[in-house]
Amino acid sequence: MPPILSVWLCGRLIHPDVICEYVYWDKEAKEKTFYQPGDFERLFSESKKIKLFYKDGANLLEIATLPSLIKNLEEKHPGCKLSFQSIEETSGGAIATLVLEESKDIAVEEIEAIRAVIQAEAEHNINALRLALESKDKDIAELQIEVKTLDRVIDKFIKKAGKTIMGDAYKISGQAGAVGPNAHAHDNTFNQLVNQINQSIDLSALAKELSELHQAIKDKQDSSPQADIALVKVAEAEIAACEKDTAKVVEHLKAAGKWTMDFAKEIGKDVVAEAIKQAMQGHSVFVSLTPCFSSVPT
Repeated sequence: MPPILSVWLCGRLIHPDVICEYVYWDKEAKEKTFYQPGDFERLFSESKKIKLFYKDGANLLEIATLPSLIKNLEEKHPGCKLSFQSIEETSGGAIATLVLEESKDIAVEEIEAIRAVIQAEAEHNINALRLALESKDKDIAELQIEVKTLDRVIDKFIKKAGKTIMGDAYKISGQAGAVGPNAHAHDNTFNQLVNQINQSIDLSALAKELSELHQAIKDKQDSSPQADIALVKVAEAEIAACEKDTAKVVEHLKAAGKWTMDFAKEIGKDVVAEAIKQAMQGHSVFVSLTPCFSSVPT
């Protein structure tokens, strides 16, 4: 039988012509692990391994994108076949190991050079993905902080207006078909409006323009109440558009109001301007209420 472990040291193949049929991995050397011809060399030769280090560990999304990473690298290097071997924790993070399979299209002397190129490209790709994820998480966190902060500003304006409603009170947000005792719906256009916007406006393009409009409002540094409200509602509408929730988009754009529509037109955000126009014109509420109410200023 040809030599087995005597030609291996710390996982590195010392003699290229070794044939390994089986290995004892247990301490007592009682259980054999069998390998098909070439499998042991393919799996444990360091010269064919690509090791990707994830600082502080790999998150679920990074792990889930490994198959796509492998496919992308194979497409860039025709004739190369990569396989996923393992992912394990290590000091300071985690290491994912890929194996460069043997191929008749690749000369033995070229394997190390190709492995080094693929190693560099893979490291670049995972670093780019991590930076993109961190940037997106930061943007979302900033939006959430701004929405909460400006919601408090709006609450102050509402309290300052000081309306006290007597009798039965109803809070209407967006479209209302009928509200309260003996209320009757005379017209209901909300569903038609949502369908109309779905058909006439690309939500992806709308989300992009809303993001740009949000930044433009911030850059404008307008301290007026209209600008404060616009900043909140545009951010909420952007989130709804990204989630493909047209009903919420309509609700937030209607609340954004004419100031936002005029500013969107001014800076050339025509998709946003048209969406606000449709929301304001079609998002009507027709109700008849029997309870009485009065307004008492504070």
